[in-house]
Amino acid sequence: MPITVVCSVCNAPYTLRDEYAGRRVKCPSCQNLLDVPELSAVPVPVADPSEADFSDDLPEEFRRDKFLLRQKLWAIKEKYRVADEEGEPILYVERPVYFTQGCIAIVAGIPIIIGAIVLAAFVADQMKGEAGGIAAVVVGGIGALIGLAVIIALYPKRHVQFYTDESKRTLVLEAKQDQKIAFINFWYTLTDENGEVLVRFRKNFVHGILRKRWFIHAPNGEILFEVKEDSIILSLLRRTVGSIVDEIPLLGLVIAAALRTNFIFTRYGETKVLGEFNRRLTLLDRYVLDLSDDPGREIDRRVAVAMGVLLDTGERR
Repeated sequence: MPITVVCSVCNAPYTLRDEYAGRRVKCPSCQNLLDVPELSAVPVPVADPSEADFSDDLPEEFRRDKFLLRQKLWAIKEKYRVADEEGEPILYVERPVYFTQGCIAIVAGIPIIIGAIVLAAFVADQMKGEAGGIAAVVVGGIGALIGLAVIIALYPKRHVQFYTDESKRTLVLEAKQDQKIAFINFWYTLTDENGEVLVRFRKNFVHGILRKRWFIHAPNGEILFEVKEDSIILSLLRRTVGSIVDEIPLLGLVIAAALRTNFIFTRYGETKVLGEFNRRLTLLDRYVLDLSDDPGREIDRRVAVAMGVLLDTGERR
């Protein structure tokens, strides 16, 4: 690598070959002696971020800008295959349903709810009148809440695991569900193969009333990116027209083609689109995650792929 030195007396700049590193040379202009620094002391120029390739530190599966996601059909568990542009599988994704644990939770909680209803009816019968009605509502409500709490407590959280293949021997990512129930914000924490936190995903139910959106937070809580439906007009149409035709399968398929659900990635508070998550109209869920508009790799590809799966599973589409 060429070495640039500047004479301290006449300020004349010179570019020298590597072989002069660590030596003393004479300035041709003023004959002053110059000490040429060692190669290790020469600062390495930093390339423009838009031209840099930050993907070398990532696993091979994530060193690309486009990913194809497809959900598997006829599976109790939610399963996905992630492929490259040529359709070659690179990841296997699974979101367990925990059928047995769910049945146990329901079996434990339903009797409590039924018992609360029976007890409420008994209280109403014994006390009679308005007081009896109020007491029955209180007893029944408390019992139902207890039963629901038991079901929630026994049903496990549904984390999303990302493996290199269907053997599930190598886990590369995990999106952990932070809460079993939420009213305003629903959180997931994304960790790498070593368990280190990469980001946290937040879905805001209030914002989702008009336009579905997620926020991507750094581990320190700073909001980095926003992921939202591509058009607020189409978003409103999906909620109104879509709900009307849900009971008419064929018409619903036509509407889905016209109002397909797509999402865009932007920096938080900005409008420039860095990536798109587009749904293709097929019998199965098929998506294209395209980050070609992010040549500087601002969005970690691992984060983007995990967000894509959560957009499908989290939005129940």
